Amino acid sequence: MFTADVANVIQLTDNNNADLFESLKQAYFNVRYKDGYKADIGTAKALYGVIKQLMEVAEKVYARHLLTEGL
Repeated sequence: MFTADVANVIQLTDNNNADLFESLKQAYFNVRYKDGYKADIGTAKALYGVIKQLMEVAEKVYARHLLTEGL
């Protein structure tokens, strides 16, 4: 977590969010190294909103980085 913006999206202090984040990390590993890995549809649906928001925040952080690097 390199910015508070990203940490605020995931809110790891909430146990449910921490579990979802752990599932996301495991899925990231498994999809790369385990043939035929299939994610749990319930977990994927639960993560969808968080991932969408995370992408929006990451794009804003990146844009802010480009602005500050260009100055």
